[in-house]
Amino acid sequence: MPNCLCNALMQYLFLATASKVRYNDFILEFFAKKEVSTMNVKKIAIILAANLLFSFGTAYFLIPSGMVSGGVTGLAIGLDNGFGIPKDVTVWVMQVVLFLLGLWIVGKDFALTTLIGSFVYPALFSMITRLADRTGPLTDDPFLCMLFAGLTFGIGIGLILRQGASTGGTDIIAWRLCSQIS
Repeated sequence: MPNCLCNALMQYLFLATASKVRYNDFILEFFAKKEVSTMNVKKIAIILAANLLFSFGTAYFLIPSGMVSGGVTGLAIGLDNGFGIPKDVTVWVMQVVLFLLGLWIVGKDFALTTLIGSFVYPALFSMITRLADRTGPLTDDPFLCMLFAGLTFGIGIGLILRQGASTGGTDIIAWRLCSQIS
């Protein structure tokens, strides 16, 4: 995603919450509190790689086989199959809506840990889905599609959660419910 688009989205999100803290002040405050260390860089790299794996599994195994997953991706596939609404558009819209909801309900600490997953996943999903549409599925066997989709989803989301982050989407709702129950 181009930097200017990413910056515009982040500015819109923080302005939309009616926060009195300006975007630049917020970023400076974040980096003043947490050192940008090799540990943080490693954590971000793992989150990015896991989102790539998750997107790859969706585009190359789940969608071509006609299977539907849960969450935002499953809703996007269902809306595409039923009404012709593009999957990537649905994922973007739902991620932004759920991110704003999470920001409003949980607060800005939540936003920092979920920002990567909420915006990187839809971008990667868009790109890899378009690539998969051009190259075709890797296998036509429904069992292999189910197996590889499960593996890529499980490994991808597991890595993301182990880093203390989330993929955004319905993870936001589940995270909030768990924090209320605990």
